[in-house]
Amino acid sequence: MREVISLHLGQAGIQLALPLWKLYCEEHGIQLDGKITEGAACNGSCFSSHFTRTQDDRCIPNALLLDLDPSVAGKVSPSSSMGSFLKRYALPGSDKNDVIVKELFGKDNFLTWKEDAANIFQRGFIMGSERISQVGDRLSSMLELCDSFQGFIIFRSAGGGTGSGFTSSLFEHLSDNMKKKCNIELAVYPSKGSAVLEPYNTVLGLHRMMNFVNCSFVVDNEALFNMSKKNVSSYKSSFIDVNRLVANAVSTITASIRFEGCLNVDLNEFQTNLVPYSRVHFPFMSYAPVKFPGVTKTEKLSIRGLTKSCFESTNRMATVEAEKGKYVACCLIYRGDVGQQEVSDSLSQAKNSSSVQFVDWSPTGFKVGMNASPKGKTDDQDPSLALIANSTSLADYIAKLNHKFDLMYKKMAFVHWYFAEGLEANEFIEAREDTSKLEEDYINLKD
Repeated sequence: MREVISLHLGQAGIQLALPLWKLYCEEHGIQLDGKITEGAACNGSCFSSHFTRTQDDRCIPNALLLDLDPSVAGKVSPSSSMGSFLKRYALPGSDKNDVIVKELFGKDNFLTWKEDAANIFQRGFIMGSERISQVGDRLSSMLELCDSFQGFIIFRSAGGGTGSGFTSSLFEHLSDNMKKKCNIELAVYPSKGSAVLEPYNTVLGLHRMMNFVNCSFVVDNEALFNMSKKNVSSYKSSFIDVNRLVANAVSTITASIRFEGCLNVDLNEFQTNLVPYSRVHFPFMSYAPVKFPGVTKTEKLSIRGLTKSCFESTNRMATVEAEKGKYVACCLIYRGDVGQQEVSDSLSQAKNSSSVQFVDWSPTGFKVGMNASPKGKTDDQDPSLALIANSTSLADYIAKLNHKFDLMYKKMAFVHWYFAEGLEANEFIEAREDTSKLEEDYINLKD
């Protein structure tokens, strides 16, 4: 298997690492201390895309957790106390295994510093530039253990100082060998209630990262909480719950990389299947079924029900109004005991739906993968579906972001914080022009 390295940057990226790597371990039969369960799926080669097997027969994640602020990464660092970790992350009645995943990570999986980015893009960018040699050395050490490195999967907040600035700096300064690989990211975009500077950070980060990421999955917290509320109305979800939800979706879309599959078996296929032109690389995700541990089990969905749900706004992980646009490309990844005829019937129904319209020049539309990989010791063995879709409706999503930027920049609000860190006015203008061009790029897909 060709190796993938996961980069978890800033608070959002690191907090997502916890449920995601716990889930990977359960699926591959790896205990949370890295020891291998006898007869587990990892006794073959399939796990090696995401784990490195050590001489003492432990599995270490191919992951690097990076944060300028040590307070978050410290919660999962081996040197932190279990008491503080439980206090920060445990929910009443939750399984303590949710928080002891820190035993899986070694000291080489972490890089943290003692000064944060203060939620300012330029501060994160400058601090990243000063620390790039440390990150580069750590990544080089990880790459030496890879037989056939295929690229990075990046997890970050698009609007955070570390997630936007530090990540941009990192990829601008990485070696050409690393930058030329396929880079996929999951970025959490600003939504209602986000920090005031996030529109600035997001626009600046989009501009600087445009040429370094091949495919960027768009999610936002507003959609995730709406998704939870509308699917499990009796349950008040938390950030821990929505992170688990995202972890389930990521697990499904990477299943063909981690196990044998037929669609998106390596990172390059995401770009090939979803990105018609290099700049329009911002698909959104949908996922079904939506479940939470400890909540009364919801009715099992049929394959037709799963497919229908993923084309509805209630299961969309970003506040993208797909019904107002047209789809450019869709990847549907079914997982579990799924019959080919059931999938064919459900897709025929979707194609006949008035809410699922494709641009005229993309008649094939659907790319379908079915992965029967085991879900290991996870409680949920029901079939699941992840939809990744690129759509002209991203134009409106980006327009809303641009509008939030313009409201502040028109008044020159808060720009002094960026100027104080060395950012110049023309850099604001250049970034904003680039996101305006991106908006136009998506509009032009309709023709």
